[in-house]
Amino acid sequence: MHYFNDEEDDVMGNALADDEEEEEDEDDDLEDGDDMDDSDGEEETITFPPGDRVFAQETADTLSSMLTTVVDDALRGGKLKIPGYRVAAKTGTAFLTDGKGGYDKERYFHSLFGYFPAHDPKFIILLYTRDPKGVQYASETLAETYMSLVRELISYYEIPPDRQ
Repeated sequence: MHYFNDEEDDVMGNALADDEEEEEDEDDDLEDGDDMDDSDGEEETITFPPGDRVFAQETADTLSSMLTTVVDDALRGGKLKIPGYRVAAKTGTAFLTDGKGGYDKERYFHSLFGYFPAHDPKFIILLYTRDPKGVQYASETLAETYMSLVRELISYYEIPPDRQ
């Protein structure tokens, strides 16, 4: 488990600012053959070489079923479930450090990781927020945003339902 403190946040903030500057110049770093320019409106499929299997297929299926149950039944009381779609997600809530070697029991780091369709993922999403005000759990800050993104991606990419 990782705990975040203000000093790390400053470092991360500086790194993010540096990344933003690099993104602006990213086109200058492209080499011939990278095929990164999609200004002509054509889509390109990016493929990766096969990797080593980390989990047995049965284990992966069991985990996906469990994380689908989180969305179907537990995430905001099941109110966010999208009929016809298996959507997987897991929230996380951690205390932030108090800067004195302990933890601040009033400040939190929230995360939500999810993917869909759960048994043949096409999209992976990670959301987080640091030190949200007035809420304790990640499901209170990130669940609606996650499911809104999922609905938008389903619509935009015309993802067909994967269950009855």
